[in-house]
Amino acid sequence: MLPNEHKALNRVHRDRQAAQSHLQQQKQKALGLGMVQNTCNALAPIHRLPSEILCMIFALVIDHSEAHPFRNLRSIQLVCRLWRQLAISCPSCWTSIYVGVMTSSWMLGTLLDRAGGLPLHCYARLADDLLEYLAPHIGRVRTLQVIFEDEQIAPCDFFGLFSRQAPMLEGLCISVANPQPHIDMPTLFDGCAPRLSHLSLSYHYVCATNRFPLLTHLYLHEQYTLSPESLSDLLDFLDGSPMLEELVLDSAGPYVPPELLDTFPLSRSVVLSRLRRVIFRECSWEVTACVLRHVVPAPHVEIRVDGLMQLTRTAELFCIFAAGATFLQHVHDPTQLAVWCLDEHLCIRCATPSASVTLGIGLYYELPDSMQISALLNDLPGVLSLSGVTDFRVHIDHAAHIWAPAVRVLCSALPAVEAFTLGLDPELTDRYWRPILASKFHPLIFPRLRAWHVVGKLPSAWRPYWVMGRAISRAKRGRPLDELTFSVLADELCGPNMIVTWDPETVHVGGHRMADFVNKLEFRKATDETSGVSLPVIKGWNGDVRMYSGLI
Repeated sequence: MLPNEHKALNRVHRDRQAAQSHLQQQKQKALGLGMVQNTCNALAPIHRLPSEILCMIFALVIDHSEAHPFRNLRSIQLVCRLWRQLAISCPSCWTSIYVGVMTSSWMLGTLLDRAGGLPLHCYARLADDLLEYLAPHIGRVRTLQVIFEDEQIAPCDFFGLFSRQAPMLEGLCISVANPQPHIDMPTLFDGCAPRLSHLSLSYHYVCATNRFPLLTHLYLHEQYTLSPESLSDLLDFLDGSPMLEELVLDSAGPYVPPELLDTFPLSRSVVLSRLRRVIFRECSWEVTACVLRHVVPAPHVEIRVDGLMQLTRTAELFCIFAAGATFLQHVHDPTQLAVWCLDEHLCIRCATPSASVTLGIGLYYELPDSMQISALLNDLPGVLSLSGVTDFRVHIDHAAHIWAPAVRVLCSALPAVEAFTLGLDPELTDRYWRPILASKFHPLIFPRLRAWHVVGKLPSAWRPYWVMGRAISRAKRGRPLDELTFSVLADELCGPNMIVTWDPETVHVGGHRMADFVNKLEFRKATDETSGVSLPVIKGWNGDVRMYSGLI
């Protein structure tokens, strides 16, 4: 070897040794810094808490309502070595199991092991090949949501995971990712799911052989049936769910041909004394009418109809209020009546001291013309016995286009009204209401009226002279009001309304002092909640078992 080559090799060797020495020094330094960091972390005030408390905090941070509940858990594990060890060893942090296309059998097994023996919340999407790994654990599953692809649906899918008993199951959702032909649902969990309270099915028929005695919420999606026998099947299932509180039919329900609605031989009715909310979404009017004829809900019930499909005639709308409609059973003789006709909403609420029915119809798709809605209001006294109504509220806006004569007919059918609340639309002027409430050429509207409340988002230039004129006219005819109240709804777009500053003692109309004709005259501000004419909001469950309160 030449001398120059030997020197070069020695130099490379020395450089390598120097680099290794430097690297070792850096490792020792990093180790020392890590030890210092670990020591600092250990001295942090939060680490004075017992490990059990930290685990409880970790479990609270996890959002079980998400499809991927471990996002926050990963952040927790990156804080420090202690937190990572605690999180891994804490079973309550791993009770939410997500199974997707990227989930391996090893990963699923690891998650199940970390959860220990605690109850599970499982969400499986597009991973039917892994359902067999969940099947042995179904006995401790508390909520289960399974979403299939179209080509993955097969009868065998139900006989692994869904054939075993599920004694702890409280929420179940089975759906498909894409529209599919309907699939018959077999008897689930060998007939043993005694704690099931929330059931959501999409494109799957609910079998009448299933019995869930503690079921409180039922969501059915895309389950139209074309045979009258399907009504009997649904009623059989509902009859086996006496604790039901909410029923949602989303493009679903038993279809009975219109020509058979009046002569349908099925006379049975199902009494569900806890059913307080019924939701129809994009259901045909036949389905809506059919269900409301055979299901007797709770004394206080809210019914929402969003998108009444295939509605073309007034008679079809009246089928909902047909004689013998069971949802009206508790309010045959109401003492309170409220009507809202607001743009694409028709809402009717009738009540007695012990019962009430709120029926809201969203006419979004096949909106009947004003003639049809007007006909319904005109004929409503023939459907309900209104002679005992003492409290009447009505709110009609300019977009509803309701004929004034129909409203007058309705008002004329309320002889016992003592309290009248009128919601005024600023764009629906007194030209609309004068013919309805005038008494010069017609019999006196509301002969027993004692309190008249006028509510609206009224412009500052508005002056309620015509209303006060009606009050004076009533007093002159021997029907004075005890109370006349004007409530202005708060509106950020409008400045302060002048009428709320009026002095009731000094208000004059046509040379008459109002205080001489009304015992109490009041001008005030109000909110939607206190106005008495705000449209009722009827909310419904969307079928997601991860979202309802009290379960997760």
